[in-house]
Amino acid sequence: MKKTIAVLALCALFATMSIATAVPQHQERYRQETVTTPQVEWTGEFDGQFGIGRGDNHTVLGYIDGFYKIRTQNRMRGYFAGNWTTINGTKSGQFRGIFSERGIIGRISGDGYNRTLRFMGFFRYNETKFVGRIMSWVGPAVYIYGDHWEL
Repeated sequence: MKKTIAVLALCALFATMSIATAVPQHQERYRQETVTTPQVEWTGEFDGQFGIGRGDNHTVLGYIDGFYKIRTQNRMRGYFAGNWTTINGTKSGQFRGIFSERGIIGRISGDGYNRTLRFMGFFRYNETKFVGRIMSWVGPAVYIYGDHWEL
């Protein structure tokens, strides 16, 4: 019974968490030119999009780009840092965190805001692509997807 309650509580937590608010889905892509990260010898780079909904109901909210460092090759663990920008370029910020196998935990902040949100989620990857879903306490659950490559 305790396991069932714990699983239901965890599912409720995931259902109520997310990281972004919806923005209009028009205008051209804006990519931030600089990534503010600590001095690290990065293993690879990634570039992608974030949005809400799946399939035909998918709405792109913005773009992400950054770097990652793999700490252990056999279990795919490491950390990442990058920038996010909305589609119309009106909002932007940074994010960073750690990943392990299929899980992801991190922080996201916006330029001009005095607040940092924590997020967590799940992701899958292959040799060139990644896809996942991250959640926080504010906003809808967000899908992330894109390409990654080694430096």
